Amino acid sequence: MTKQNFRITIFMLILLFSAMPLSALTLENLSVHAGYALGSQKDSLIQSVRGPGYEIRLDWRLSKRWSFRMNSGHWYFSIDQDNAHRVLEWPYWQQIYGYVVYLAENNPAFDVKVDPRQDLKIKPVEAGLLWTSNKSSRLQVSLSLLGGASFYRRQLYIEEYWTKHFPSIDYSFSYDFQNRSDAKSGWVWNFTPGVSLNWRISDYILLSAESIYRFYLNNRKDGDFFPLENHLQIEAGVHFIY
Repeated sequence: MTKQNFRITIFMLILLFSAMPLSALTLENLSVHAGYALGSQKDSLIQSVRGPGYEIRLDWRLSKRWSFRMNSGHWYFSIDQDNAHRVLEWPYWQQIYGYVVYLAENNPAFDVKVDPRQDLKIKPVEAGLLWTSNKSSRLQVSLSLLGGASFYRRQLYIEEYWTKHFPSIDYSFSYDFQNRSDAKSGWVWNFTPGVSLNWRISDYILLSAESIYRFYLNNRKDGDFFPLENHLQIEAGVHFIY
């Protein structure tokens, strides 16, 4: 995030807080959520993007049914993409290392297996509104709409499995290692609608099951390597009521 965008974000948050009534500053609950997400990719060459994650939320009471929510977390995705080391135009592979592997593959003394993989880490930072059917009842339904920024880091790495044969002594030596590229990082805007079913088990503890769609607005230059249009996440959460 640039300094200018960071200042704008802080300024907007200050305006949002200053416009709230005093009752909105009453902390309502803190919650911790864990789940699994399935991504919808914008690149047709990607087969799937999926992985686990967690989020931490703070809710402030606005009224009997409405709350103000702030949310952040970490998601750890695995990207399944055939021949990723070639289609992503990794300079190290194209200019140097790919030719080394090509020579080894055509040498009967070597057996080489190359398995490209990718990691995608996403950290959302969001704020928005939450509506709850009845905060005092044992069973509740909540609807949320949040917006903010998602910071990401995408990295390509190759699992390599090498075997060298020594016919003269009838012996084969095998080893494997990871070959990592430089990571690509940046951030994109997002907005996030969600729905949850809540079960209040005591005056201080509430459990929830939640379904969330996070939609990404990828119109930034440093979002070129961000592979998702949206993702669906299913979560279970524990809320500590104040």
